Amino acid sequence: MAYQLGARGYFTKPYLEEQLLEAAGRMLRGEIVGKPAGAKVKLGAGDQTRAVC
Repeated sequence: MAYQLGARGYFTKPYLEEQLLEAAGRMLRGEIVGKPAGAKVKLGAGDQTRAVC
């Protein structure tokens, strides 16, 4: 549900701070993190989707 509302990442506790910071950097570069591999994510304008690997 979080991804359908526009989230770019999802974490559950507990997590390592290094993993959180690395994932934050990936999200700033446009990646979507925390989604299962092969899942399709709606990118926004124009109903575009992409597979997350």
